[in-house]
Amino acid sequence: MVTSRLWLSLSFITVLVFGAGFFRWVYLGKSIPRVQILLPTLRVLSYESFAGVTGVGPELIKNFEKVCQCQVDLSSVSDSGMMMEKLRQKNFRVDIVVGLDQMLLPQAQSILGWKKLNFKKGFWDSQIQGFVKEFFVPYDWAPLALIYRKDEVEPPQDIKSLLHPRFLNSISLQDPRSSSPGLQFLFALYSWVGEKKIADFLAQIKQNVHSISPSWSMAYGLFQRGQAKMTFSYVTSLVYHWTVEKNMSYDAVVFKQGHPVQMEYVGIPKNCDQCDLAERFLKFLLSIESQKLVMNKNFMFPVRPELIQTDKAFSQLPKMPLLMGAKEDDFNQKKSVLEEMWLKAMQ
Repeated sequence: MVTSRLWLSLSFITVLVFGAGFFRWVYLGKSIPRVQILLPTLRVLSYESFAGVTGVGPELIKNFEKVCQCQVDLSSVSDSGMMMEKLRQKNFRVDIVVGLDQMLLPQAQSILGWKKLNFKKGFWDSQIQGFVKEFFVPYDWAPLALIYRKDEVEPPQDIKSLLHPRFLNSISLQDPRSSSPGLQFLFALYSWVGEKKIADFLAQIKQNVHSISPSWSMAYGLFQRGQAKMTFSYVTSLVYHWTVEKNMSYDAVVFKQGHPVQMEYVGIPKNCDQCDLAERFLKFLLSIESQKLVMNKNFMFPVRPELIQTDKAFSQLPKMPLLMGAKEDDFNQKKSVLEEMWLKAMQ
C-alpha cells in the first residue's frame, strides 16, 4: 500500500511539473526563445550578393521578422541566372523569389505558375513604369556598362574601339548561360551590331577578353583584384566605390548607342505555402525604409523616385541612353541561337 501511494504521489508531482511547463509554453511564449515556438516560415529564394552577409537581404529579413510574427528561411544561388536551375528541381518549394530580371521572366513562367500581383498603379519611377508586370514587380534597377579605373586604362570611345589591341586580355565578362549580367551583355551586342554581325564581333573581341566567369560576383572580383582592367557591371556599382571605398577613380563607359537595363523582380509562385506572408514581404520590400536599404546595401536604383533625387552619390551617376522595348522581345526569341554563337566564338 505504501509503495502504491508513493508511486501515485510521484506520478502526481510529475504531471504538475510537466503541466506547469506546458502552461508556460502556451501562455507565456514571449519569454521563450522564438525558435522554440511554432511560427510560420516564409521561404525566400534569391541570389548570393543579395543574401550574403554583406548583402541587403539579411537586414531586410531581420526587420521583417520584427513585424511579421514569422520566421524567414533565405536560400540563395550564385547568380540570378542560376535561379532557373533551382526552380526546376522537383522537390524545391519556395514562397517568394527575389532577383529575377526581365530577361528571365519568360523562362520563369515556362517553369512555374505565378500569382497575379496588383501593383500596376502607384509610386513608380517614370523610367520603369512600363516594366511593372502582371505577375512580377520590380524592386530595384540599374543600367549596365563597362566599369573601369581612370588611372589604369583610357576607356573606349565607341563600340568598335572595344576591338582595339590596347585592350588585349583586359575585359572580365560573365557567361550569358548562367549569369544575368552576362545575358545583358549579349543583348547589348545584339542591339549594337545586329544579329548578322554578332558572330564576327565576338570572334574579334575574344582576344581582349581576360576571362568569362559563371557569375557576376566572380567576374567583378577579378576586376577588383586588378586582374582585369574593365568589367561589365551595373552603373550603380560606382556608388559602392565612391561611398564605401572613398575611391573616385572608378567610372563607367557611356556608349551613345545605348545601354541595357536590368530590372530585378519579385515573384510569388502559385504553389506557395505562405502566400499571404509572401505578399506582405513584397509590400515591405517596396516601403520607403526598405528601398533606402536596397540603395545603400544592394547599390541599385530604388523604384521610389523620391529617394534618388535626395541622394548625392546616386544623383551624380553618369546619364546614359537606355536600350528598352521591342528589341528585348526579339532577343528573347533568338536567345538560344545567340548563346550558341557566343559559345562557339568564345571556346
